[in-house]
Amino acid sequence: MELMQLRMLLAAAHGASLQRVGQVVGRTPQAVGMAIDKLENELGVSLFHAPNGKGLQLTAAGAVLADHALRALALLDEGISAVEDIRTARSGCLRIGSNQSIGEYVLPQITDIFRRKHPAVKLKVTIDYSDSILVSLAQNEFDIALVANAAKGKDLHSTLLMVDRVVAVMSPGHPLAQRELLAIEDLAHESLILLDEASELHERIVQTFRRFRTPMNPSVVTSTLESIKRMVAQDIGIGIVPRLCVGQETASDGLAVRTIAEFPEDRELWMVYPRTRSPAALALASIVEGIYRQDALTISALRLSGGDNKDGTYSVSKTAQGRCSGHKGVAKVL
Repeated sequence: MELMQLRMLLAAAHGASLQRVGQVVGRTPQAVGMAIDKLENELGVSLFHAPNGKGLQLTAAGAVLADHALRALALLDEGISAVEDIRTARSGCLRIGSNQSIGEYVLPQITDIFRRKHPAVKLKVTIDYSDSILVSLAQNEFDIALVANAAKGKDLHSTLLMVDRVVAVMSPGHPLAQRELLAIEDLAHESLILLDEASELHERIVQTFRRFRTPMNPSVVTSTLESIKRMVAQDIGIGIVPRLCVGQETASDGLAVRTIAEFPEDRELWMVYPRTRSPAALALASIVEGIYRQDALTISALRLSGGDNKDGTYSVSKTAQGRCSGHKGVAKVL
């Protein structure tokens, strides 16, 4: 049984001639007659009769089949329309996985732009550590990921979005807050507040302290960047966090943000996705790339020339700062 046979059945259901049915479905009368004969032979029952030679009339069996065919084709057309909506990113569900720094401080602005352009597409956002997000992406649990690691494997593609640096945050009343630039040895005997061991950031911090042979005292480990900032505001210790998450804070917010010389501008943040992407994922990627594309050439040129600052780092433009989550002093854009 073919879809065209069912469409012919419905076209002939109201006493139409073979010629009229052919005009409706774009076939010759002979083709219509052969298709109906084939359908009747397949079902083993007559679907039409022609009383007095006046067009085709449904038999009882034909009427039952026509009723079901009408509902089936309507459901099929609905499905085709839904697929078209997904194909054009007018509907569907987009699953986004993100690490904390992007998920909490950049993604809200990205999703706001996406929702205004594609209001019928539902978004499911999961915030977790980068390694976990990439594992889930490889298992097809996400459509796109925003993480601190490039993907490994031929089936995933990675686009570098920005380069961030790790900074120290402390109470404005802390003695070290009086200095603009810290050395890692200044933190050797301080009570530190860090993300827990499952995070890429924790490992990065530990390895840097080891590389400079500096002791460290992680007195508090926690699972969220916001909790680090809140504890720092209570003067429980010094937090070490991505600069991206403290772009707007000032002393009036209970935080002082200070650069650590031994932590350079080298924490890369990536957009990762399967090489075959859904239309909604393509739409989101286009928005993200559009936000960062303007500064990509500038930063790449600066990298080749060795940097535009005395310490070899790169200054993000005010335009890019405004585009990227509205944070002042936000991560450098690539």
